[in-house]
Amino acid sequence: MMLRIDHLAIVATRLEDGVAAVEDLFGVPMAGGGKHPL
Repeated sequence: MMLRIDHLAIVATRLEDGVAAVEDLFGVPMAGGGKHPL
């Protein structure tokens, strides 16, 4: 069975920094995010 991450919470000063950190950590590009209804 292959596991996949559904949600990931990251804290960063700038969005670009958080994306870069996650991409470096996991070695894969981030996919575009969706929107949750408010």
